[in-house]
Amino acid sequence: MHGNFTNKIVGKSLSKDEKARKLALQHWLEAIDLRHRYGHNMQFYYHAWLHCDSNQPVFYWLDIQGKELNHERCPRSKLYQQSIKYLGPTEREAYEVVIENSKLIYKQSGIALDTKEGPPDAKRFFVLSVSKIMYTNINKVPFQNFQNQRFPR
Repeated sequence: MHGNFTNKIVGKSLSKDEKARKLALQHWLEAIDLRHRYGHNMQFYYHAWLHCDSNQPVFYWLDIQGKELNHERCPRSKLYQQSIKYLGPTEREAYEVVIENSKLIYKQSGIALDTKEGPPDAKRFFVLSVSKIMYTNINKVPFQNFQNQRFPR
């Protein structure tokens, strides 16, 4: 029963590559979870659900029937702490960059992107949407800000 759910989520046309399937499953779990819990963390609970005898959907089981489960590889506190914020169109505008005269320019402000800005240990993230729109930001602390945001479209 649970196996059919996996096929529906991942899709039959997905790459035969094991890592690609695992990554796709994690992103689907995260995207369809109303709480948008981080997909990497969700996978541990998803696999526990696969091996239990519940007939309930995975998220119902996770929040109601299996709520006492505290997975050794991802404690509940971490599961709930590391959720993803999906940005809406207005929120994304500040991060959008375009290419003008071979330079990346923030579309909203018109200011050229300086990749050297920010603390030396900061990492810059770039996201290209399915609509070919590029976004960028600096992430100073893991699991905060830009890294934990998703840009649908």
